Amino acid sequence: MSLLKNENKYLSHVLSKGIKGDFEMVIVWLKELYVHIRHILALLSEEQKLESTTKILQILKLGLYSKNEEVAQWACKVIAKLAFELSDDVLSKEAWEWFVAVNGGIFAFFACLEHFPDSVLYIVTALIQVGKDNLVELFTLEMRKVFEKAGEYLKAVSQILNPLTELKLSKDQVKFLI
Repeated sequence: MSLLKNENKYLSHVLSKGIKGDFEMVIVWLKELYVHIRHILALLSEEQKLESTTKILQILKLGLYSKNEEVAQWACKVIAKLAFELSDDVLSKEAWEWFVAVNGGIFAFFACLEHFPDSVLYIVTALIQVGKDNLVELFTLEMRKVFEKAGEYLKAVSQILNPLTELKLSKDQVKFLI
């Protein structure tokens, strides 16, 4: 059976609920993706990379909704590494557009944060990698779309602020937001 049949429904189920409740093989799969993401991208032509970026991110997003925290953490790690490897401006833009789209990655990351608050460092690392060229927009515009109520927005900002100021990637840019 193909994991990608029926609009990824089986893969979504496996990432969310494991294989008969067991997440070990799901975690192994995500670890393999993490290790080999550069090689996977190298196998794709430039045209295929553009077409595949959103599809790959959509598939990985499913892991952010997992009932297993380690699966969610590995999904964050793979997304962060993929975003890091997408150094090309066009591909980085494609990842950003996926991230801020209606029901895009940003919604999944904050759903993951709500479900697994102890995974904040993994989530923030991925947020920074995907939004590395757009951090001001991420925190001033895009997060406001996720959190309609000011209290929810402030709660999310308070959850991610400390890791944001600790990570080298975002430290300098966060100073402009504070």
